[in-house]
Amino acid sequence: MKIVFANESLKNDCNNQETLVRRLGANRARVLRQRLDELFNAEVLGDMRSMPHLSITGPASGNGELALDLGQPFKLLFRPVGPVVADGGNDWNKIDSIIILGLRGADAKPSP
Repeated sequence: MKIVFANESLKNDCNNQETLVRRLGANRARVLRQRLDELFNAEVLGDMRSMPHLSITGPASGNGELALDLGQPFKLLFRPVGPVVADGGNDWNKIDSIIILGLRGADAKPSP
């Protein structure tokens, strides 16, 4: 799957292990990197939904954002890029790219 970051700062943070460890702790930094790798290796977003250890939810904002659980209270926020079905939802088996919007958690402010 193609992964695009909302801004360069977020991209740099997510690709810098030291920054992730400092911000999230070693275990959550490892989980975040694992989730990003799983997203990258998935062909479509539907592949991620079938993984039993993952929880993808939609935040209450209702603006198309989804969240990938990193262990409470942290979430990786992203927006799928792809076809929308008649009811306004996503066609999970056709979404092959996403935009990473940021991190949300106890002390992680959403980016940008």
